[in-house]
Amino acid sequence: MDQMSTLKDEIFSLVLEAQSLIKQGKYSDASLIVVVEELWTLLPKNTRKPSGESLRSHHKDAKDIFTSTFYISFTEFLIRNFSDEWLQSDSDRSLSKFYFDFFLLGDSEDSLKILTNSIVTLKDGLSLYTSISLLESLLKQNCLRTILSDNCLLCSSKVSIDIFEGLSEKERNLIEQSNPMISAISSMPDIITPRLKSQCSSDFFFPQNYIQFVSLEVAEVLRIVYESLKQERNCSVGVLSALIAKLAMTGHGRLMWKTVLVELECILNTDCLWQRILQRIIAKIPDRCIEAVTMQLIFEVSSHNTLKAILGTLPATRERMRFIFTHKLLLVRCTEQTDALQNAIAYLAGVQSLWPAFAEAFEKLLSAWSDGASLRRRPLEQSTYLSKAVLIFIAHLQHEESLLTCDVKDTVQKTLLIGMASYLDSSVSEIRKMGMVVGESLSGLIHLNEIALKFDFEADDFVKSLQLLLRVRNDALSKSVDEDTKSKTSDHKSSILLEIVNPQNENTSKFDCGTVDGVSGRVSADEEVDSDDFDEDDLIPVASDSKSSKPGKHPIYLAECMEGLLSTDDPERYEKCLRRAERLIRKHPEVSEMAVELCKVLLHLDDHFSLPEFAILRQKAMVAVTVSSPETIAGYLTREFYGRNYSVCQRLDMLNVLSSAAKELSELESSEENRTSDVVSKQSLTNDTDWSRVIKMRLESKTRRFAKGRKRQPVAACNRFAKVAGWFFYPLMSHFDSKELSIDLLVCDHIVLEHLLRTLGVVMYCAFNIPNVSQMARTLLEFTWCFRCHAQPAVRQAVLAADFMAVLSVPPFLLMSDLCAETVELKEWLRDEVLLRDSDSNCKAFAAQILVALEDRMQKQVKDEDA
Repeated sequence: MDQMSTLKDEIFSLVLEAQSLIKQGKYSDASLIVVVEELWTLLPKNTRKPSGESLRSHHKDAKDIFTSTFYISFTEFLIRNFSDEWLQSDSDRSLSKFYFDFFLLGDSEDSLKILTNSIVTLKDGLSLYTSISLLESLLKQNCLRTILSDNCLLCSSKVSIDIFEGLSEKERNLIEQSNPMISAISSMPDIITPRLKSQCSSDFFFPQNYIQFVSLEVAEVLRIVYESLKQERNCSVGVLSALIAKLAMTGHGRLMWKTVLVELECILNTDCLWQRILQRIIAKIPDRCIEAVTMQLIFEVSSHNTLKAILGTLPATRERMRFIFTHKLLLVRCTEQTDALQNAIAYLAGVQSLWPAFAEAFEKLLSAWSDGASLRRRPLEQSTYLSKAVLIFIAHLQHEESLLTCDVKDTVQKTLLIGMASYLDSSVSEIRKMGMVVGESLSGLIHLNEIALKFDFEADDFVKSLQLLLRVRNDALSKSVDEDTKSKTSDHKSSILLEIVNPQNENTSKFDCGTVDGVSGRVSADEEVDSDDFDEDDLIPVASDSKSSKPGKHPIYLAECMEGLLSTDDPERYEKCLRRAERLIRKHPEVSEMAVELCKVLLHLDDHFSLPEFAILRQKAMVAVTVSSPETIAGYLTREFYGRNYSVCQRLDMLNVLSSAAKELSELESSEENRTSDVVSKQSLTNDTDWSRVIKMRLESKTRRFAKGRKRQPVAACNRFAKVAGWFFYPLMSHFDSKELSIDLLVCDHIVLEHLLRTLGVVMYCAFNIPNVSQMARTLLEFTWCFRCHAQPAVRQAVLAADFMAVLSVPPFLLMSDLCAETVELKEWLRDEVLLRDSDSNCKAFAAQILVALEDRMQKQVKDEDA
């Protein structure tokens, strides 16, 4: 005991002497170097012995005393009194060398804490940058690996075989003691990166680099633990659990798992001891951190087998993790990547003890998916995410029949009865498509041996991406499948290239009908043809009626055209009349006398003969009738739009005809004189044989002139739409809320309401610069006000489109005078309601565009007034 007190007093005197000389600024004094060198020999990692007799004879005890009692306070003193004069000497016995060695050769954990704390407290300067450089050098000397491995091997308690056992008392104490060190390790990028200046060129502490370095160190520590367990040595992974949890809580979990899995994933699936270590680490993570760790792990694993190796059966025994898989991942999170969903659901389906969690998750998912009120309010991305999750569950239910219990079938049947109507009634095409795809798949589950639901929809890229999820992913065959797909794609591309290069192959194939196995069956003139090779049944009869072989005549008069459209027994005449209708209507001036009758015929016309361009030809003819008699036909169509006994398609056709006719009427007619002069100039240029004039014109076209004569003033033209705009506009808004109608625009027929609002917006835009444009804009803004909070996002988008057209149609000076109150109210609604509270991303983007356009028009008007 006396010996230890003597050593302590001697070391204390050396520390006081060194501090006194440093405070006096005697940095080059030989006595200071001697004292500091004597203390330097007491560092734990230094093998050199001190010069003093008592310290030399009891070197180990002196090291322990200096490390435990004086090391922290002395190194903190050195940091506070650091001077740039220490760096001016390059000798081996300089003060700067001893300064660096006090941290690099000292206790690793203490050095790490001291340098981290000093970086927080020091001001910008040489001392700060030196501390950062020292910390980087310390970490690159495997300091972190040493600290973590020492803490893992320090615990002498026997590791239990049960991986779900809680922390022992000794492990809890060890983690509590290591908490400052763990916090320092995990928070270094946040502390150091903001303080880095141009003087520090190293990017070591950037989060992307530093977290990857720490993750590699964690992987090496896991290997040390693995080797120790193989040698039957007791270990504890509580500190590693705390560090992984801390990294996940600071937002670096995905990068950490990505780096660790690259190192260990190849051996996790085959080694039970490795699986036990990782499962023990996850089991020791506290509940407040388990969600961050698990979610980031799910998004980084490449296979559900890896997820099974790391998590084992933890969701079956740990309620918090079960809640993550059955609720958080499916109903709270939303991502475009389906790999995480596929891995998580495959993990639940692949472990028999987790089948109850699989059924619970599927039931919750179907309940959320079929909720109509939630469907109308959640974003399209969330609905797509839920539908993809349902399809992945269905794929595993089809693959593993034991998962398809009676309770699951009852849940599926209730979902079909409740949820399908909400999806089919939606005005968003993507929602309807995903509803039909999911509905077909759910129906196939409960009607395995019966006729399941079948919907008629186009298999576009979106539908194909959903249908691909109905196949259980096989990780072992993924590469071969990809290679087969690539080879098929390349073959398909090469065949397309051959068709482009040799287009004559198509023509020859029409005549080369007798090919068998690629050999032409055409018979030459020298070969004899056996009459027995032909069958009498193959002969095609020829019509004896000579009239049927004559081509039908094109209609010349409108009455003849209407008669042909009403005939249903002659498809050739029907098609010719339909193709000729638009030209006849625009050619004959007497169309106004029979405009309503002709429009009625076209409106009720059916595609009896499945003509490929039936809808286009009919619409063009109806637009021609409306343009020729706008007041009469617009009044008829707007009146019949709210009439009885019309289908949804016919009402949409009326709206399309009105918008197309409004666009055509609002276009200014080009002057005949300009068109005639253009034709004459082209002809003169073509027929001119005077080479000098040709050269002169070429030079004139390539000559650059900085000033020319007066330009031709624009010629005024009459706007044909100005007189009839009211017939297109006001009647469409007159009966929208009437209870006597056969359509319900406010509740059920939201698709018609969407097209009605968009048509009103188009008509409003076509009325640009007419005298009563401000009154029309005010009426439209008041009309759309009651639909701003509609449940369907497509209707809300149509409201925004109509309001946008109203803003664009009115000149800026009228917006700031006649419509000032309406403009201010519209801006407040867009800014406070749509941008902040609307659930649809397209509505938010559209609202932002309207605000930008509105501000630009206002600022331009202000500049014009100032000028």
